[in-house]
Amino acid sequence: MKLSPYFDLTKPAVTLLLVLAGVAGSFLANPASNINGFVISFIALYIATSGINAVTNYIDRDIDGKMRRTLKRAIPSGRIKPNNALIFGAVLLIISIFIAWMASPYSSFWILFGVIFDPLLYNWFSKRRTAFNILIGSLAGGAPVFVMWSGITDKLFALAPFYLFMIIVIWTPIHIWSISIRYYDDYKAAEIPMLPVVYGKKLASRMIGAFALLLMVFTTAIGIVELSFYLLILIEILNLIMLLLSFKTILSSSERDSFRVFIYTNIYLAIIFIIIILNRLL
Repeated sequence: MKLSPYFDLTKPAVTLLLVLAGVAGSFLANPASNINGFVISFIALYIATSGINAVTNYIDRDIDGKMRRTLKRAIPSGRIKPNNALIFGAVLLIISIFIAWMASPYSSFWILFGVIFDPLLYNWFSKRRTAFNILIGSLAGGAPVFVMWSGITDKLFALAPFYLFMIIVIWTPIHIWSISIRYYDDYKAAEIPMLPVVYGKKLASRMIGAFALLLMVFTTAIGIVELSFYLLILIEILNLIMLLLSFKTILSSSERDSFRVFIYTNIYLAIIFIIIILNRLL
């Protein structure tokens, strides 16, 4: 049995970014105060994220087979059978929930929260029904923050991780709408009602700009509350670049400019996470 198709199912780059979100969330607590909780919730989060991505690959298999961008994924390319992908993802999710419980029941809760809002409410239910599907799916993106924060603190909720949760929730539509403009023809061919396909690239570009402004509000808030002055300035520089790229996309609504926003969103979020980690270490 070849392992590479199973590894591809986990969407390693996506998994890495989400796990980094969890690590950043843990640094809003104090990882050194509960090393066991940190390690256990880290492992649980990695397995859970991998499992969720495998399940979403299964749910989206028909869509992926119609889009040039996703044709080479493990299921549409024929490298793995759909049922095997589903079983693989489901087993990983079950294992992750039990592992997370060893750190904190609240950590398991947030994994279940991610399962409900990503593969179920986003990929299976809303993605094919509404142009605002990602506003539902984005809630799952913030769950990793609490998976590890709860694993360390054994608490369900606090404002500091909630700020980071909301940053990811607001960031996600910018990320998805920008790539939806870039691959407009793909989504249209697959009959997926993404915002640019239903309401046009111009409106989608304006929504990207509006969410970029909202993102600046929340990143500034967490910067004021949690970060040093110099790291706050760095965040504002990142926000300025995001705004400039977003407003350029508003002016042009072009695939090239929207793809630049998409590429930058990955860099932006990774740096935000690293800043939060460094703030605790320095």
